[in-house]
Amino acid sequence: MKSYNSFPWVFLLFFFFLFHYSATSSSDVLYRACKDAADGDPNIHYNFCLSCLEENPKSHNASLKGLFKISIGLAKANATSIKSLVSRLLTNNSLSKHAKSSLKTCSEVYSGAISDLKDAIAAFKLKDYSTTNIRVSAAMDASDTCEEGFKEEGDVSPLSKEDNEFFELTAIALAFLNMFHS
Repeated sequence: MKSYNSFPWVFLLFFFFLFHYSATSSSDVLYRACKDAADGDPNIHYNFCLSCLEENPKSHNASLKGLFKISIGLAKANATSIKSLVSRLLTNNSLSKHAKSSLKTCSEVYSGAISDLKDAIAAFKLKDYSTTNIRVSAAMDASDTCEEGFKEEGDVSPLSKEDNEFFELTAIALAFLNMFHS
């Protein structure tokens, strides 16, 4: 009868479970953070949170602070994209004077939001979480200010979807910040 040494198998199984557990627990941070954010804020939708963050491969192994950095980066990229869209829309000569005025306001507030998010990132790096919160909250206002410009004139905003997404991205960032800062 042949005798097998079980040590290599036990060793391999140990590392398999160790790797599997660490990979699962890292991904669990992402799922738990999005669930907690959605449970704590009616403006955050779990599937939106998860789908946005899962697009970044780093999110699967990120800590809560790492998820905050990713989410703030997504919000900044989104604001930049909206500002570019506004610039394209402003070239449409068939827009009313009021619509163009509202779009110019949107361009200004999203420029401010980009600046606020840059300031938030800088404050975060300095571990100044209070300033980080203030700057992200200030950026968040861009979406409402943009929408209000259209509503005041009775116009339909061509940016409603983008404004809602930006608002939710900043809400996610604030939720993550508050999870590790509170």
